[in-house]
Amino acid sequence: MRDLDRLEQAANESPREYLSRFLEVISLVYNADLVQAAGSFVRSLQPGSMLSDHLLLNLPYDMADVQAKSEGVFRVLESRQKAPKTSAAVTTTPIQPPAPQGMKRPPPGQGLAPKQEVPARDGLEGGKRRKTTRDPLPKYELNTPID
Repeated sequence: MRDLDRLEQAANESPREYLSRFLEVISLVYNADLVQAAGSFVRSLQPGSMLSDHLLLNLPYDMADVQAKSEGVFRVLESRQKAPKTSAAVTTTPIQPPAPQGMKRPPPGQGLAPKQEVPARDGLEGGKRRKTTRDPLPKYELNTPID
């Protein structure tokens, strides 16, 4: 109950103090950290929500201003939370390159489907331009398997 009393006193002081106390109470109620509490608060400010209606009725300042400031608080808290951690293990998975335009991507582990047409790439390989010494293959040779 003491936290709610502090929240009520903060409402009379300043919007910043009220928001700070409010986020503390929310984080205690939901057993969450301040980033989660701020995210919940920002989402609850959508027009028509109970919290939005409560704030509009009980606070003497512009709701758009409250929402903008609370989103700023959320971004700051989130950026602090995303600080790089040296002990975190990084796992990577191989990423399949995007299929050329007009082609369906084959399932992983299977090559090209037998009757698909491969568009000419004009010597472009992975975004790098390289010189080719031979002419592009005629269309009928594109579907022949390579030994």
